[in-house]
Amino acid sequence: MSETKVLSKIYIETFQRRWLLLLASVVCAVIPGVFYLQKAEPVYETQIRALIQNNGLSINSNARHNKDREFLSTQAEIVRSPLIIRRSFEILPPSPTLEPDVDPVAQVAKSLSVSPLVSTDIIRLSYRNSDPERSVKRLQAIIESYQQYLREIEQGTSDETVELLENQEETLEKKRKNLEEKIIQIHKESPFIGEPGEIVRTETAALKELASQLVVSNSKRNRIENILKAQVNSNVTKTQNVILLDGIDTELSRTLRELQSNFWQAESNVQKLSRVYGPLHPERKQAEDQAVALKKQYVDVKNQVVASLKHQLEISRSEEKNFQQRYNNERERLSQLDHFLLQEEQLQSELKRVNQAHESTVALLRQKQLNKEALAGGQASILVKVLDEYMVPKEPVWPLPAPLLIACGLLGLLLGLVVIVFIEKLPLPGMQFFDTFSPETTNPMHNVSNQTPVTSGNSFSSNTQQQRNSLQNVVSNKEDSQQVHSEVSTAEMEHSS
Repeated sequence: MSETKVLSKIYIETFQRRWLLLLASVVCAVIPGVFYLQKAEPVYETQIRALIQNNGLSINSNARHNKDREFLSTQAEIVRSPLIIRRSFEILPPSPTLEPDVDPVAQVAKSLSVSPLVSTDIIRLSYRNSDPERSVKRLQAIIESYQQYLREIEQGTSDETVELLENQEETLEKKRKNLEEKIIQIHKESPFIGEPGEIVRTETAALKELASQLVVSNSKRNRIENILKAQVNSNVTKTQNVILLDGIDTELSRTLRELQSNFWQAESNVQKLSRVYGPLHPERKQAEDQAVALKKQYVDVKNQVVASLKHQLEISRSEEKNFQQRYNNERERLSQLDHFLLQEEQLQSELKRVNQAHESTVALLRQKQLNKEALAGGQASILVKVLDEYMVPKEPVWPLPAPLLIACGLLGLLLGLVVIVFIEKLPLPGMQFFDTFSPETTNPMHNVSNQTPVTSGNSFSSNTQQQRNSLQNVVSNKEDSQQVHSEVSTAEMEHSS
């Protein structure tokens, strides 16, 4: 016989001996469950689904799903918040059977469950109460309180927003008018008439022309100064000091060159005559007088040329100064024009920005005013719609008889098995009552032992007890099943002899 069969036989025999104990344990565990079913107050659950949609969210936004999840989670927390629950008491007061020391808000919050449904704009609300009709009314009161809360919040926010936008629109309008007045004032103060771009081009061309004239005048003055300096240092006897006064009093210049040439001829004639004649010779003396007269004429003409050059130099300097003054005035005028244009450009840019802000503010103000009118008419930017009808639950969600009794029975069965294992390991007095099918009452050898003499009965009882102890040790230690069978057979043979 295998070990598994021996163990199975032992388990079956144990169950046959202890089934009353298991039955008593199951009955003892089921009885409290029955009493609980009779005494427990049934709990009913009401469930509804509500659509909560934020019409302010953009449908095409990439972050719409994240915003929806955040929005629905936020609204779910608002629905089950103490604020909404407390407001619902104005519609439906707390239960009169509630004990005074119990907080009604905490009691309702404990029984209320609000959860968003995944990938939808819907939340699920469930409320548990012992009164099914009251649970339905409580959910209705909570939904109505939530809708009133949204309308009040939106109405208050809308009023504040409209007031702020009106103030901002008024401020921008004043700023716009102020900028327009400044631009008009700049046009009045500006000495320029005409289109700004054309004025800039004209003034720039005039400045370039004056700069060119100034350069020419400066060059002319420098040339006259150089000629004058050279003429003052010139000498009639030095050929390298002959100055060609091109374009400067050409008649005097030509006369001066003729006198210088005649003087050189007279000097040459004097040198020739001095080699032939003495100092007192009339011809030599006449030649010397002629050279002196030519030199005097040359000096007189030279002085006239110098005076003419000085006069022309003064005129050139005056012209250069005039061009320089005109150039400076034109530069200052152009700088002033740039200053006015820069101011006007800055004001125009600021005016454009203010106009854009004013237009956007006016558009937003109109939208908020329409929203305010819609709120006054009962509409809201957050749509709240109950999708299910308010149905009074007929069956309680707790307690459920079948699951409760089954659980109690299983618990009792488990407890009975624990007790049986404990008894088998450690026999207790008084447990023989539960040995309904013990071997002493079912085995024929037990009857034979009762009919044998006392002396032999004592020997058999001793041997049987020893065999039982040996069998228990074998089972507990899981030894060879053949040894168990051999010991049992030996005991029977000894008893028969």
